[in-house]
Amino acid sequence: MSFEEVGILQGCLSARNRTQDYRPARREGLIYCVYRMRIRTALVSLLAIALLAWFLRHADLADVWAQVRRARGDLVIAAFGTVILTYVIRAWRWRYLLHPIGPTRFRTAFRTTVIGFAALGVLPARAGDVLRPYLLAQQEGLSAPAIFATVVMER
Repeated sequence: MSFEEVGILQGCLSARNRTQDYRPARREGLIYCVYRMRIRTALVSLLAIALLAWFLRHADLADVWAQVRRARGDLVIAAFGTVILTYVIRAWRWRYLLHPIGPTRFRTAFRTTVIGFAALGVLPARAGDVLRPYLLAQQEGLSAPAIFATVVMER
């Protein structure tokens, strides 16, 4: 019995689930996949640190910390939970709209939804509305124009 038969390397060797068996798999070596994931993680982390530093460059950090300490923890947790719930509902709704185009995984729809809406707040010209369908099409192997049409229909 090989590793592929039991699914141990399935996450790196193919980015699909059982409903997507008709799509061609992207075959990559395990070492290359781990190396590429580490580079991507490092780049995203550096970008996040750079953006955080840029946003806080003129802030009085002592005052920011004082305001954070004064915040009510229960309200912060409730707000965070509400935001997560709205992203979950948006991802489910988008999967429903994508169903006629092809099967999609919830995880992929959720991740691209969060990335797309985060990009709306950072990038100009509503670039997140273009980024979200592009990323989903790349990860699920679906038609990008068809997925983009669902975003237009959703708006």
